[in-house]
Amino acid sequence: MIDRRLLLGGALSLASTSLAGCYRGKMATAADGPRRLYEHEGQAISADVVVYGATPAGVMAALEVAESRASVVIVGGWREAHVGGMMSGGLGWTDFLDAKAFGGAALRTIKAVSRGGGEAGNRFSFKPSAAEAYFEYMLALKQVSVVYSRGVVGVTKTDRRITGFETADGLRVTGRVFVDASYEGDLLAAAGVGFQVGREAASPLNNLGGYRGATREGETSTHQFQIRGRSIVVDPFQRQGDQASGLLRGVAPGDQKPIGAADKAVQAYNFRLTMSNRPGLRIDLPSTPPPGYDRADYEVLFRYVAAIGQAGLKHGVDWSFADDLIYANDLGDGYFDVNARGGFSTDPVLLSWAYPTASYAEREVIWKRHESFIRGFFYALAWEKDARLPASLQQEVRQWGLAKDHYARPHANDSAGWPYQLYVREARRLDNGAMWSAADLDKDGAPRLSRAVALASYRQDSHLVQRIAVKGEHGWTIWNEGNFEQNSGGRDQRSILPLDIMLPHRDQATNLLAPFAVAASHQAFSAIRMEMTSMTLGQAAGAAAAMLCAPTRQADVQDVDYRTLREILVADGVVLDERNAVGMAELRGEQLIRKIKRRLG
Repeated sequence: MIDRRLLLGGALSLASTSLAGCYRGKMATAADGPRRLYEHEGQAISADVVVYGATPAGVMAALEVAESRASVVIVGGWREAHVGGMMSGGLGWTDFLDAKAFGGAALRTIKAVSRGGGEAGNRFSFKPSAAEAYFEYMLALKQVSVVYSRGVVGVTKTDRRITGFETADGLRVTGRVFVDASYEGDLLAAAGVGFQVGREAASPLNNLGGYRGATREGETSTHQFQIRGRSIVVDPFQRQGDQASGLLRGVAPGDQKPIGAADKAVQAYNFRLTMSNRPGLRIDLPSTPPPGYDRADYEVLFRYVAAIGQAGLKHGVDWSFADDLIYANDLGDGYFDVNARGGFSTDPVLLSWAYPTASYAEREVIWKRHESFIRGFFYALAWEKDARLPASLQQEVRQWGLAKDHYARPHANDSAGWPYQLYVREARRLDNGAMWSAADLDKDGAPRLSRAVALASYRQDSHLVQRIAVKGEHGWTIWNEGNFEQNSGGRDQRSILPLDIMLPHRDQATNLLAPFAVAASHQAFSAIRMEMTSMTLGQAAGAAAAMLCAPTRQADVQDVDYRTLREILVADGVVLDERNAVGMAELRGEQLIRKIKRRLG
């Protein structure tokens, strides 16, 4: 691996405040084991580079800075108590179209944590506990300090340069360069940087933009009311067949706005559950309803199940819970990554809309309402006394429980076995005038902006936004609006992503990068948000941030020397275009990966 110090000509400085004065007690090393991270015991910390958010992008950014002579600290964002975000907090599969689009730190990470060390079909499979152990081990190995907080509440700036921020628990953080790697973009918002939330209007650049109604362009049946390709009609009215009785809870009128109109709606979040259907491996879900449970929230689900039977489909023969009401991805050893599937599943609608800009107190309510809804989904199917639920279905659902060996160190407001991280599929996105569009993702040849720092290789994929009532050829039914899947990446299924999508307007901030909340349309972001791409953007953000810590000048991040940045990334095996994609990344870091896997057992 290239020595960043040599490439940067030894220009990076240790001049900033030493972290040793801010952390008391023994500093963890790799020999201490992956569970030993740093605990904050002071009221002020400082580093050359401050990474806000312990997400995969944040970890990659910090590890990249640690390769230089610049000092770095990770300050966990709101509610974070673990490193690794979704990869250690629930998600056990990460999707892609072309595995050769990824190299560098992202490839080393996925090889180290994946079952069998690689890909399965078009997904990398891993246990979240393995991802957490790997991230902790690497941070300890590189002596990167991690401090958890209750979220940023204020930012100080001199002219357009951020000098520091304060957290809700009174921590004061100062630095020279800042990386907002949070899922929510809280630091950039607090710094006065422009952002957008919601869906842009449909246009030639974003053909699936805005309100989608019941249009079928880009629509996928896997998130609709259907069973194995067969549409299921679900009556939307309080009294079935009676339009005057009003719509069921959670169902909106389908003619609310023109197709393609912009709005502030946000695709559904959920928790990716690590579960098992083996008695010895699972924590059984309760036979009592969760807090806040309201049977009316699941009337659409009960009608869906009833309509499946009325369509002549028999549970256990034509369909099942594990194949049609949830998406159970096999992680091996009896464990599954459970995601939403079908017309009504673990994706609650509408709860996500207010989350991106909500206060921390409001977010806590939204967070717990997601948990209660999903627990209620399992309770309703397994234990409700409703004649519409087949006994065989209830028995199947009761076989599923939370994994015993995951999430044993929960947040103070959570319980063991429940995933650490809410799946914030999309929140704030930078608004910097360089919005990356769906057309940009599909472009073959030279990209619109040329400073490539990562590739995306996944479908444009948005989960449902809301449920609407629509009248079709078989009468009134419920439709999941906002879901789409559309391939992207042009001929090679790879999309070039420029440095510019991580940078604020120069007149708003000159020392901040955002590797997750990037400047992209709702449609384009749905492909960029995937973990492999996010980690690669994090590595690029870390490399750029370290370069800006040279003592000779305080360069704006918008003026980072791209030629040097590219050399750093390509030398570490990061794939930026076809010229460095030919198997090169596969050769990087194999000895380190074997060593880490032995260390983690």
